[in-house]
Amino acid sequence: MPRMQRMIEVANHMWRPENIDNIQREWFDSPPAMHASYHSALARGNDLDVEVARSIPLGLLEMLRALYLYNLDGPRLGIQFAWMPGYDWELTVAECPGTSDSPGAITVLIRGRYPRDPHPASLR
Repeated sequence: MPRMQRMIEVANHMWRPENIDNIQREWFDSPPAMHASYHSALARGNDLDVEVARSIPLGLLEMLRALYLYNLDGPRLGIQFAWMPGYDWELTVAECPGTSDSPGAITVLIRGRYPRDPHPASLR
């Protein structure tokens, strides 16, 4: 889905190890701040992209917020995001700590419905 993929690419760029110092921690201090500021950053002014970002359930956004804060306050690893379509929303996170051979990384797989695809329960 092009819109989600575009935002995933923006997030991947933002969370590259060399760009982490540019991320504003204040975006993640509270849920309303995160939901407004981070969505705007990901959407880059595109209203449809903001709609897509807002379609992600708040529980998943809170899990992502916790991950971002952990990473900003701790290991500061690069984060690689991916999205794939699914019936319900899911979040899978894997962390590979750094070693002498590798700086380590975090991988986040977001799985969910296409943004304008109605949930079957809403079709009754």
